[in-house]
Formats: sequence, C-alpha cells, structure tokens
Amino acid sequence: MRTRGVVALAAALLALWPAAAGSQQSLPESLYRPGTPPVLKPESPAVFRERESTIAQFAKAYGANGRPRIAVFWNRRFDDRLSDWTTGIRLSETASTELDIAANAGRTQPADALSGRLDADLYQRRTLEASWRRPAAHRAGLPEGLAFELESGFTATLAAADVLMVDRAAAMRLQDRAARSADPDAQRVEADALLSHADLLLEVLSAPRSGTPLGVVFQVIVKDVRTGQVVHSLTSDGEAAAEATPSRWRVGDNGFVRASNRPETAGRIGEQLALETMAALTARWR
Repeated sequence: MRTRGVVALAAALLALWPAAAGSQQSLPESLYRPGTPPVLKPESPAVFRERESTIAQFAKAYGANGRPRIAVFWNRRFDDRLSDWTTGIRLSETASTELDIAANAGRTQPADALSGRLDADLYQRRTLEASWRRPAAHRAGLPEGLAFELESGFTATLAAADVLMVDRAAAMRLQDRAARSADPDAQRVEADALLSHADLLLEVLSAPRSGTPLGVVFQVIVKDVRTGQVVHSLTSDGEAAAEATPSRWRVGDNGFVRASNRPETAGRIGEQLALETMAALTARWR
C-alpha cells in the first residue's frame, strides 16, 4: 500500500537522523541523489535586482532637472470638470404689459396748443434656478489597509531619491487659505493649488482585473502641470512584486495556491510602480 510505503520511508529518515525534531543538523549526504545540483533561491525580477541603480540614476537626473515638485493623486484623476457646481433646474416665466397713454392739453392761444402721446411696453420676468455641488466620481480601489501599504511602498521609494512630493489635499487647503475665497470651488482650488505648489502631477490609478496579485491593475500617469503634456504613462499588474515577495500558500479548489491580497505584496507593488516610474523619467530626462 502506498500509505505504508510513505510511513516506512519516514521511519527510515528518522532512524538516520535521530535529532531531526529538535536539531539544526542537515540531512546526510547519503540521502541525496548523486550528481544533482544544489537547490537555488529563485532570482528576483529585474526591477528589484536593479533597485539601487535605478534610484541612484534617477536621483542624479532629478537633480540635474531642477528637482521638480511632484504632486501625487491617489486613485483620483485630474479631470476636465471646470466646476464642482451643477445646474439642473431652471424655470422662467415672462409677463408683458402694453401701456398706451394719450395726452392733449389746450391753451388760450391756438399756437400754444400742446398735445402728446406716450407708448410703453412693460415686461416682467421671473426666473428660478437650482444648483448643487456634484460629488466627486468614486473609483474602485483597494481595501484601505492594502491601500496604505501600497502608498507607503511607493512614497518610500521616491523618498529614497530625495523627491519633493506634494500631497493633493494639503496643497488645496493651503491654496484655499491663501485665496480666502468666500465661496471656494473645489475644481478651481485644485487647479490653482497645482499651479502654485507643483511642477509635475503623478496620478496612481487602479481598476479591477481578475487574476492579478491584488485583483486590480495599476496605471501611473505623469503630467506637466504648466502645459498639460503627458510626460509618461505605464500600466502594471504587480506580478513582478508578487514574485519577489516570499510566498504563502493556502488550500484552494485545485490544490495549493499562492495567497493574495497580502500587505507585503501591496507594499512591494507600490515599490515596483515607483521604480518603473523613476526609470521612465530618467530615460526621458537624459
């Protein structure tokens, strides 16, 4: 029986290695098949093998280009809406009145007779208009805990190259306080904040896609704030980061499968996105 054979093999191994349960000793050479190569650790994907070189080259190119300030939008687009106000109801009513007045006044002398006429059209208009703030479009993204890990991995990698990063929310609050507008419009404040506090805009977007390590695919877009020019755009499913993360396995319908949606994977994917973005910008700035 196969089960008995497995038990017998296990007993033989324990007999050859009596301290296996509590010892750090390795298996004796006699148990290895002769002529076989040693077990090797899988090589990391290229993006992580070249991590230090990518950061060093980017830091050099970044400094040579004046260390531009980079505003980061997390899963949020800088869209084409000019105002966050929306007009949805408009009622108008117009009334007109015609006024016709004839005047005739006589005097003692015929030459002094005075006559006149007044014609007038009077219009009255009443208008009702309703407006409201339209909420920002919601984008599907990661659970908050995984999003934190992704952002941390991304920003920590950029910080390693001493990048000047600007947070969207902070820039908008500072801009609104400086402008002191009585009725601030979020879209205009956002645009003014970018022009005042950033040179490049970096959008990190995500969209659902099955079969990827976190169930989403990522897009990174770099734009010039002054001109609106798209400097670079890339997409990634984060598979390289998942391969570089020590695997944990769980039992699935078809056997053991690699566990996904792990904080370690999310942090590594953030690092991967940053490294790929840095490499692309370095190539463009040379």
